[in-house]
Amino acid sequence: MAGDIVARGVKRLTTWYHSIMARTLILVLCGWAALGGLGFIAVGSYLSLSEVFVPWVAGLIVGCGILLLSLLGAWLTILYWRSTPQPQAPIEPPEENTEAQTLVDTATHLGEIVGASLSKSGIRTTDVMIAALVAGTILGASPALRERLLKRKRYGPLPPRRSPR
Repeated sequence: MAGDIVARGVKRLTTWYHSIMARTLILVLCGWAALGGLGFIAVGSYLSLSEVFVPWVAGLIVGCGILLLSLLGAWLTILYWRSTPQPQAPIEPPEENTEAQTLVDTATHLGEIVGASLSKSGIRTTDVMIAALVAGTILGASPALRERLLKRKRYGPLPPRRSPR
């Protein structure tokens, strides 16, 4: 089961990687072509404007125009990449219902039941998380308490303690 999950993850990652590499290559090639074209436009604009304006003013006008065009192109590229969903490999369902999958399904169902009952009783999820964190820390740090809880589970409830006199 874990091998199938890892194989599906690797397949999705490979698909994602190839998609990103293809997009990046296309963007770089188009960028080089646009840069060459923009260079010819800039030189032509500068030569035309230098007949009307002082050369430094013509250079300033052409430079600001190129800067505005590049900022517009970067902004549009960012908008495009944010709005385009990443392609994902299709998730194939497991072929057979193994014992491990049955355990996962049982735990998922139990989690749904517990979540529904907690939400009906008005207990906040942060309180549940803090209680689970504290219980896990105590059980992890105290072997004696862990052993005592295991005994209780195996042999039933412990007898009540006698009060010292």
